[in-house]
Amino acid sequence: MRDQTLLGSVGLTRVDWVNRFANIGYWVRHSRTRLGIATTAARLIAAFGLKKLGLHRLEILIPGHNLASQRVAEKVGAKFEGVLRNRVILANKLHDTHLYSLIPADLAKYSP
Repeated sequence: MRDQTLLGSVGLTRVDWVNRFANIGYWVRHSRTRLGIATTAARLIAAFGLKKLGLHRLEILIPGHNLASQRVAEKVGAKFEGVLRNRVILANKLHDTHLYSLIPADLAKYSP
């Protein structure tokens, strides 16, 4: 059944045109998780950024406790690069984040 329910959001943020990279951000409504929505959306926005916009690198920053988002990044083909300590504030608390990246060669085998 199709309706007008908002499933989530995906986008490119912090686009750096000089160095040709951006961040990917995504979220999915709690009632619609585990359906592949985030993975599909992230693949599509990654292809758009790397192929259509000509970016050379995309980064995904994920709070360390968000295992579901880390799985999405891995399913898209992003490579884990490390942990950034005290990188984001969520609910007034500092959190470490996991840094993942995509370059055009990573996307090739996962592209839509």
